[in-house]
Amino acid sequence: MGGGAAYEPDANGRARLAGWTRKDPPECGRSKPAAGRAEEPGMQWLTAILGLFFPRLALVLMWLFSDYLGRAFETTVWPVLGFVFMPFTTLAWALAQNEGGGVHGVWIAVVVIAALVDLGVVGKGAKDRRKHA
Repeated sequence: MGGGAAYEPDANGRARLAGWTRKDPPECGRSKPAAGRAEEPGMQWLTAILGLFFPRLALVLMWLFSDYLGRAFETTVWPVLGFVFMPFTTLAWALAQNEGGGVHGVWIAVVVIAALVDLGVVGKGAKDRRKHA
């Protein structure tokens, strides 16, 4: 009598419960573009610009109205912690996972720069530290 669950690697090499598959969420009534017409990138650009100035608001809107964060993170713990402590890094990680297929190549630089911005090494935080020193 075995006491443990059986695990098998998924496509990314991560351990998953045997027989368990992650299903894509339903379309939630979203319409697809008409045949021969590409989706307009306006909403993506609006979200990107919103994310630069209000990253926490962008995270909330992405969480409510899309599965963008769900595709980037396997659990809700990391997006919640990212919302509280490092919102730019959370957005950059989601972007790298969804658009770049993972954090490699140029996407490493994007995530590192976002982490530096979150830590205050870049921008106003560093300027204020130099002024008080």
